[in-house]
Amino acid sequence: MDIDAFVMAHRGTWDRLEHLIRRKGSLTGREVDELVDLYQRVATHLSIVRSGSTDAVLVGRLSSLVARARSAVTGAHTPAWRELARFVTVTFPVVAYRARWWWLATAVGFCAVSAVLGFWVAGDPEVRASLGPPEMIEQLVEHEFADYYSENPAASFAGQVWVNNAWLSMQVIAFSIFLGLPIPWVLWMTASNLGVSGGLMAAHGRLDIFFGLITPHGLLELTAVFLAAGAGMRLGWTAVDPGPRRRGEALAEQGRAVMSVALGLIVVLLVSGLIEALVTPSSLPTWARVAVGVVAEAAFLAYVFVYGRRALRRQETGDIERAPDYAPAS
Repeated sequence: MDIDAFVMAHRGTWDRLEHLIRRKGSLTGREVDELVDLYQRVATHLSIVRSGSTDAVLVGRLSSLVARARSAVTGAHTPAWRELARFVTVTFPVVAYRARWWWLATAVGFCAVSAVLGFWVAGDPEVRASLGPPEMIEQLVEHEFADYYSENPAASFAGQVWVNNAWLSMQVIAFSIFLGLPIPWVLWMTASNLGVSGGLMAAHGRLDIFFGLITPHGLLELTAVFLAAGAGMRLGWTAVDPGPRRRGEALAEQGRAVMSVALGLIVVLLVSGLIEALVTPSSLPTWARVAVGVVAEAAFLAYVFVYGRRALRRQETGDIERAPDYAPAS
């Protein structure tokens, strides 16, 4: 083989890999992807040189470069506290902020569906009659709706609510692998249940009880579901339209972002579950219980928009600092 021509053709790749290795402690997610890609290319170059040339100097250089690249890709030792701090202050809020139009649009659509169904059920006796016998509806309105929040001990109820809501959010996120197409159906079912329940309570003059029980935990809980749905649908759309990047690279970055949302929502839903178990059925006046929910929602939105906007201005994407899309191979 013409070793000089080979060196001239690939020297730029080797120099770029060298540059990324030197900056391994401060690489962005995109640069990590590039590092892994270049590592695999140079590993292939080393194999070609070993089989077709006796230039020991070149073999030595490429062997050293490949070994250092492998160490950079697989040998990260970031302290756990630093990763946690970055996740809380950068990764989760900026991912949520970048997807804001997706989950805000989801929220608007969800609320519109719930409101329309609620008004329909509340204003049409025939619709209410089709939902079940009058005795069953009366039992739901007078007892079951409110009793749901107090029939179990607070601790076990909080755990049950947390698991159920986390499962719903994870289910919504998992549907992103199907291009996000099942997600609107899941949201439709949830919005329908909420709208029908509200309509039945309104028709029996108990709308104050409905909002008094739903609002304290529902604001934060539904926001978490909207965020999960928005992130999932955004990932599905990335598969259709990856933008200027390669589809695999775009999906890898967005997939990691969705996993960040999933992890962050575990904590958000824990807070929501605690409010639902401890505040919603409490003896506090309705205005106080609603105020707790409004404060929790406002705090979450402020956190996402303040920290998310700040991170975006620093050109953060929320991608983890060192995470190859695929396992390196030499």
